Amino acid sequence: DASSYASSRLQDSDVDAQNTTSAGQQAAAIAVEQSINIPPTLMKHQGELVSIFVARDLDFSSVYRLRVTEPRNRVYDRAVLGDFSPSSKLVTK
Repeated sequence: DASSYASSRLQDSDVDAQNTTSAGQQAAAIAVEQSINIPPTLMKHQGELVSIFVARDLDFSSVYRLRVTEPRNRVYDRAVLGDFSPSSKLVTK
C-alpha cells in the first residue's frame, strides 16, 4: 500500500517516518470501529411511505413478478418532488 511504499522510500533518508506510516491505518481503524456497530434501522408506522435510494438496482425478480408501470426517470422525478400519488398513465415495457 501507499504507506508501506513511502516508508521504504524514506528509510534511507534522515526523516523518521515510522509514526507517519501507521497514522493512516490508525485513523481508518478508528473510523470503522465507531460505525461498525450501528445496525441499519428504519422505524415507520405500518403503511407509511418510505423513500430509499441505493447505489445499485436491487433484483427481486426471483421473489416477485413485477411489471414496469412508468419510466424510471418519471419514478425518480416523483420521488424527488414527493409526489407519491398514483400515476394517471400506465406505461408497460
